[in-house]
Amino acid sequence: MTPAASWRGYAKASDSDKVAVFTGTKGNDGKFLVTLIEGDGIGPEISQSVKDIYSAANVRLDTRSADFEASMRLSNRRSRSSGNP
Repeated sequence: MTPAASWRGYAKASDSDKVAVFTGTKGNDGKFLVTLIEGDGIGPEISQSVKDIYSAANVRLDTRSADFEASMRLSNRRSRSSGNP
C-alpha cells in the first residue's frame, strides 16, 4: 500500500443508504483534501463550476489539481516507443 493510499477516503453507500457518505478525514484547517482531475476539453470549465458551487454551498474543501491526461499521453508514448501497441 502506498503512503497516499493509507489516508485516501472514498464515498461509500451501504445497501440501506440512498446517498453515498464521504468518510475522509479533515485537515487541521477543517477542510477535506480532494484531488481534482480536470482533464482537457470542457474539463477545466466544468471543474471551476463545481468548485464555485461547493464554495457557494460552504463546503469546506481544499482542492489540488492533477494533470492526468498529460501523464496518460506520456505513458502511451513510452509504450509505443518500446514496441507495445
